[in-house]
Amino acid sequence: MNHRSEMFALQSVEGFLGGEELSRLNKIMDGEAAAWEPEIHAAVLPAPALAVDILNQAMTRALPTIQRAMPSIADAASWAYTHLSAGQEIPANLDGILDPAVAPARVGRIGVVISEADEGGRFSLEPPTEEALRAGGHPDGSEQVRVARRPVAGPLSYGSDPSATPSLVRTRWTCYAGPGVAIAYGARLVSGVSPVRRGVLRTFVGDLIDTPLPTS
Repeated sequence: MNHRSEMFALQSVEGFLGGEELSRLNKIMDGEAAAWEPEIHAAVLPAPALAVDILNQAMTRALPTIQRAMPSIADAASWAYTHLSAGQEIPANLDGILDPAVAPARVGRIGVVISEADEGGRFSLEPPTEEALRAGGHPDGSEQVRVARRPVAGPLSYGSDPSATPSLVRTRWTCYAGPGVAIAYGARLVSGVSPVRRGVLRTFVGDLIDTPLPTS
């Protein structure tokens, strides 16, 4: 399927997580991430099974809303957790796609804050220009794969490449989404988080994919 337009889509999901779910997720991560600190900007921990269960239930409820902007989205995968303390940020980065011909294809990303910072830590998106979009065109010229693909693989990475973004002409949109509000966005949107000034920002992120994951 041609996901080209969906890779620039944006959809908020108010009420993605309810108050009880937020409390449970924060309690889970109080134990699971008590001694963890990001080694690099945008470092993540794989979400523990109890957290994944909660997030997957929320994703099932939210799927019709997300499909308004991204009709091909069928599931979320690779849920991970990160927190940012004072002075930490996530620089502008580009998630990209790995291989559009291999299922499931990552069409976008989803993020939900479970506890916001006292000051700072705002999420932002930056849509690149059409010229930048075509900079990584595939030799066969197919529309399906005519997107720049520069993700970085690795267990501590969002799967993004900050070096892919400096030359892109773009405008930054900063959005406020309180705890429990999910932001679903296409894989070709440059994203980032401004520096946290006070407190700790706690967030879960996942891949939005076009193929349902097998149920156990």
